[in-house]
Amino acid sequence: MWTPGGTTGLDWQDPRTTAGKAYASATSAGYNDCVACLSGYPANHSAQVTIYQDATYTAPDSHEVELLLRFKISANVARGYEITLGNAGTTIQVFAWHGSIGDVFPELSGTGAGPGGLVTGDVVKAQAVGNVITVYKNGSLIYTVTDSQYSDGGPGMGFFVRPGGTPDRYCITQFTAAGL
Repeated sequence: MWTPGGTTGLDWQDPRTTAGKAYASATSAGYNDCVACLSGYPANHSAQVTIYQDATYTAPDSHEVELLLRFKISANVARGYEITLGNAGTTIQVFAWHGSIGDVFPELSGTGAGPGGLVTGDVVKAQAVGNVITVYKNGSLIYTVTDSQYSDGGPGMGFFVRPGGTPDRYCITQFTAAGL
């Protein structure tokens, strides 16, 4: 049911799972994030993760946990929405991936307070309904984006870790998806 970014997409990497965690399989060079998405979901869907954040970990530059919405992966193509929870969830950004690894992924303008930092056990949910993407932390709305580029694709997860980072020190312990 999972479509991985490395095995299927070729230009990206596959996430790794072990010991109750999902995380990046390697550090990233350029924009070859570790990504995977599910198929068979309606256009309106959600992706939800439970965060693991090692309290002693400081990322060397950029370390992201990503929720994917309306995402599709095929050979040399990955497109859809990426909700980035960067550097232990102190920042949030929403990007539209346009296909090839060389494409620019423009940040979409949104509103909201953002995550305010994440700790182990925090639950982050992103959902796409119509042209509105909303993001919640522990049930409270933290960010909203309006965009109509994509109306199909599935939910998924992703990770981006700069060299020098430790992939399994900021990652997820649970992923769920639902059609809405």
